[in-house]
This record gives sequence, structure tokens and C-alpha cells, in this order.
Amino acid sequence: MNTIWLGFSQKLLKVDRYIKKSFTYQAIEKTFAIILPFIIIGSLSMALSSSVFSKQGFFNQIYDISSWLPYEDVIKKVLEIINTVTMNFIAIMTAFLSAKYITRSFKKDEQIAGFTGAIGMLILNYNLASFTSDSNQETFLMQDLGIRGIFISLILGVFVGYIFKWFSPRNKQEKVDQYTFISRGVGGLLPLAIVLGILIGLTLLASMINQMGVNGLFYSLFRLTEIKSKHLIITILFLAFFNSILSGVGISGPLGIMQGGLDDTSIVSNLSYSLKHGTSFGVPFPISIHTIYDSFGSFGGTGMTMSLIIAILVASKNKNSRKIAKFSIIPSLVNINFPLMFGLPIILNPILMIPFIISPLVSMIIGYFFIYFKWMPPAVYNLPRTTPAPLMAFLGTNGHWSALFVSGIVLVVTVLIYIPFVKLNNQAALIDGGDLNEK
Repeated sequence: MNTIWLGFSQKLLKVDRYIKKSFTYQAIEKTFAIILPFIIIGSLSMALSSSVFSKQGFFNQIYDISSWLPYEDVIKKVLEIINTVTMNFIAIMTAFLSAKYITRSFKKDEQIAGFTGAIGMLILNYNLASFTSDSNQETFLMQDLGIRGIFISLILGVFVGYIFKWFSPRNKQEKVDQYTFISRGVGGLLPLAIVLGILIGLTLLASMINQMGVNGLFYSLFRLTEIKSKHLIITILFLAFFNSILSGVGISGPLGIMQGGLDDTSIVSNLSYSLKHGTSFGVPFPISIHTIYDSFGSFGGTGMTMSLIIAILVASKNKNSRKIAKFSIIPSLVNINFPLMFGLPIILNPILMIPFIISPLVSMIIGYFFIYFKWMPPAVYNLPRTTPAPLMAFLGTNGHWSALFVSGIVLVVTVLIYIPFVKLNNQAALIDGGDLNEK
């Protein structure tokens, strides 16, 4: 077994090294490093705002915080401001930085390229419906300028970089005077015009299909509206598998997109049965996204990243990884994992993507068998999205202790899955010159 793992790990390290040597990955890595503090602060404010200061928040509903906390509305507004200026514009920052660093690798004008990327992201998310005189809609599609727009912004950054490579003059070390500045600006005209023309054309074409913009049109490809399968658990496992792969490359997967809508019928039917019979054993839909994925497959967010945090704190000696894990604890409690996705990072990391994909599948299979053999009732109560994931099944079954026991098993098993890959990621960081000092 050790021989098999050794051979597999060496191949995985080679793949990891191959990816990280590419200038595109290095540009993306630098981009993530710059946006990370905004991600951390934004995630913390989002976690507090959605779980403590929102009427639908888990902790607000339990402790009725809105009724007794002084200046609760002021605190909520402050958190919303922080969230808006960090997370809601993160895709624009990403477009700027990725375009800048890609263009730098080609020894072209990185500053003009960066601003071109930022402006390009705004063009792709321009709301053409706001042109109509009777419309009160926002000028930009704000939902796609945040985390949801990260993937498109990275693609845009690479695109802008290559346009500047092909259509702008090479930088020269000239004497810095007014003529140098003018020639620099003129040199950026052609690539800027090409990028603007292409992106405006794409935006107009997308508007002919729907009003969601280019990013919204892209995400509509992954939207699911209905699940029909004789073997529902297989479908749910496939969706979770697909969801994790997409998340691993920076795309919000189908489970993230359809949360709160796809399972409504089964949730209502199960809840009605449970209230009528006084038990959730025998509900009409014991296997569903709510009873399997929500309850056991997303501790801390997509990929069971709560288990990753524990694995890092238990087994990692990498100071940077441990810092990211500690910053991620509070957001992870309410199923927000952005600091881990961009800080370690998990995105485009072939080592961490393997347990990121496997862990939800294993955890859901464990939950499925306990429900299938009626050792545990399925969760029927629809809880706030900010409910700490290990409590989701327990509270969803109205406090059935077997559900808490299974959640504990799931957490331990997935931590054990992550640990060898965390150690391997430490080894990769050491090879790359990362900090592997003792804590």
C-alpha cells in the first residue's frame, strides 16, 4: 500500500510542478495573493452578516439577536458596506491583476493591460436592459462582479494579455520624458480598441439570448431545474462530483447555483409527512439533495473544506497554510470557504483537488447507507444556509442523536482523507520554495 501511495504521490508532485511552472498559473497565483486580504475580510463580514445580523441567519434565529443587541442595524450596515467593497467587486480586481501579470510575462505594458482587463469585466457585465426609459435596473449586473465572476475574469485576463502580446509594441528602456509617456499611451491604443470591440460584441450577442450578460449566459449552462432518476443517489453523487470539479477551477457549480430551489418539492413533502406522523422515518423522499448533500456533503462549503481546516491544523507544519486555515475557521462554520479556495489555493491545485472531490462523495455514501438501512432518519427540516454543517442533519431530524453520530463519523473520515494530501501539499510547497517552518 505504501509503495502504491509513494508512486502515486510522486506522479502527482510532477503534475503539480508542471502546472506551477507555467507562466499562466504563476500569474493567477500572484493574482490570488493580492486579492486574498480582500477575500478574508469580505468572507468574515459575509459570515457575520448572514448568520448573526440577518433575520434568516442561524444564530439570529436561535438567540433573537435583533431584539436585544444595541445598534444591531448599524453593525449590519457596516458589515454590508465591507462586503460590498470587497467581495462584490473582486472579479474586477481579478481581471485587472490577471491581465497585468499575464502581460508582464510578455514584457508588454502591464498597467494599460490591467486597466483594460478591469474595464473589460465591466463591459461583459453591462446591463443593457438599463437603457430602456421605463427601467429602474442597475447599470451593471452586480452579482457577476463578485466571486461568481472570478472564472470569467481570469479568462479575460489571459485574453487581454495575449492581445497585448500580439498587437502592442515591446517596452523599451527609454529616457523618461513626456514623449516616452505619450508613445506608451499610443502603443496601447490598438490592443485596447481590439479588446473593447470584441467584448462589446460579445455583450450584444449575449443580450440577444438573455438579459443575464455573458457571465450569466455561461452559468446557465450548468443550471439544473429537475432531477429524474431511478437511482437518485447515483445522480446526486454525480452532481456533487461535477460540482467539486467546477469549483476546483473557479466555477460556481450547479449545486451552488440551484440551492434553495431544486429540492423544494421533496422538502415540503417530507416535512408534511413528518409533522403528520411524528417521525421522519418513512418519508416519501428519503434520498434527496437536502437529505444527502446538504446534510453530509458540504461541511464548511463545497469539498468538505471544514475537514481540510482540521487536517491542516492537525498535520501541517506549513506556516502559511496554518494561517489561512485559522482565518477560515469562522467563515467555515457557516459554510463559506473562499479564504481556502484562494489562499491555499485549492483552485487549480491538482494535489488538494483530489480529496476536495473525493471527500463529499465518501461522506454522502456514509450518510446514504445509514438512511437506507433506517439506522438514522433523513433530515426533513429546511434550515438556514448558515447552519453549521455538522449540525445540519442533527437539527434537520429534530435532534435525533444518530444523525449527530453519523455527522461525527463523516467528519473524522474526511479529515483522514485530507491528511495525506495536506502533507503532500506541504512537500510541494517545500519543492517550490514555500515556508515549511515549525509553528
